[in-house]
Amino acid sequence: MWIDLVDEHVLVNTTRERVKAKLVEKDPRVSLSVRDEYQPLTMLAFQGGVVGISEDGAVEHIHALAKKYTGKDRFAGLTPGHTRMILKIPPERVVSRIL
Repeated sequence: MWIDLVDEHVLVNTTRERVKAKLVEKDPRVSLSVRDEYQPLTMLAFQGGVVGISEDGAVEHIHALAKKYTGKDRFAGLTPGHTRMILKIPPERVVSRIL
């Protein structure tokens, strides 16, 4: 899963058809952990609640994330008939370990 940080909010791009999207519509609380692929003991975890769900700009956002993470201009995994959306999450609790 690719994430973005904009204006102190974590942005998660997903589709309405995915389980995570359906779950946050029922209960907006989320927890996410990220590890460094080169330093497996280095990690960042946060908890928060989804404060916004938007389809506006979601396709453009996933293309921007593809550029950020892969260097490619477009996200190759778009599924016809699926609606992309952005989850906006302000981190409320952050834990990190840097080794």
